Amino acid sequence: MNERDDVLLDYLDSIYPSAEPVTAIHWNIHEYREDLLEKNHCEPFSKNTARNRLDKLQEVGFVEISRETHNYRRITEEGREYLRGDRGAPELDDD
Repeated sequence: MNERDDVLLDYLDSIYPSAEPVTAIHWNIHEYREDLLEKNHCEPFSKNTARNRLDKLQEVGFVEISRETHNYRRITEEGREYLRGDRGAPELDDD
């Protein structure tokens, strides 16, 4: 995992239990929640990077696609446990 993953999870946790599409997640982080970038010592990143990282977080069970909306993402309980320090960080590629 890397700092972008933490930013994405922190943001999704802040809107839990809501879900948003990748475009909205990226926009909201970079326009309204720059504090999350600073908190996690993270440089701004592209929408494609956000999508790729969310896909990887989905693979390890930290993010899910909302069944009602099909392409909206939401943090899972496992992702929230990771943020609280109750679960270790899985190995994810940094691409």
